[in-house]
Amino acid sequence: MTMQQILRDSYRTDHCTVAPFTTNRQFFTAEDYKMLKRLYPRLKSIASHRVVAFTDLESVCPEVKYYTFFREPLARCASHYQYQLQKMGKTIAFEEWIKVEKYHNFQTHRIAGELNVQKAIDMIRDNFFFVGLMEHFDESLLLLQKKLQDPQFNIHYIRKNIASDNRIKNELLKDPAKRKLLEEANRLDLELYDYVIKERYPEEQRIYGPELAADLAKFKERNKSYHKNTSGWQDFLKRNLLYKPALKLANIFLRK
Repeated sequence: MTMQQILRDSYRTDHCTVAPFTTNRQFFTAEDYKMLKRLYPRLKSIASHRVVAFTDLESVCPEVKYYTFFREPLARCASHYQYQLQKMGKTIAFEEWIKVEKYHNFQTHRIAGELNVQKAIDMIRDNFFFVGLMEHFDESLLLLQKKLQDPQFNIHYIRKNIASDNRIKNELLKDPAKRKLLEEANRLDLELYDYVIKERYPEEQRIYGPELAADLAKFKERNKSYHKNTSGWQDFLKRNLLYKPALKLANIFLRK
């Protein structure tokens, strides 16, 4: 959510948090992109969990640049469970929740479209313009900004979607038996994350150069006084008055 706010503040009405135009599609495709361009002719940025690198999006947008931010798999999975209890009101025990396969190796599946860690590594290496780390979020933003070379991309932010209480997540990670269940459910993600932190992310740091540490300290200090971009209302109006109604109409008339 923080990243999406950065994109909205940077690109305003030329950014869209997207969804497929019909409910029979799980991910955002070339067909969705063509329809979206009718509503956003100057489109510069899209984002959401529905945007993945294994669809046909490049067939209509060959200049697309994919990026992603990885998170340490055990902490991510524990936070996922915590979110469902705290925000979604679920009451399921962790031991039952972790048995559900769709919560296993979540990042590998989202990158590769299947539970194939080598395919995910190959896609990260060959298809992704940038890879960051949630554990080094500010640094990752700096790396992305320099690599993107877009003066419109403003990385200052106010953090969004912060858990007010991490007790559930922390207890899962500290409990040996529950941590073992997390490890078993995320073996592929752990292997993929190991590749990212040992090979891909260090390469992003090398590309930036030796001034990274000094620039990071300056950015952290500047970001303390950042106030939200007040132009966000433009994106809000366009999304709620144009894009969302178009999605509803598409689901009525285009559903197969």
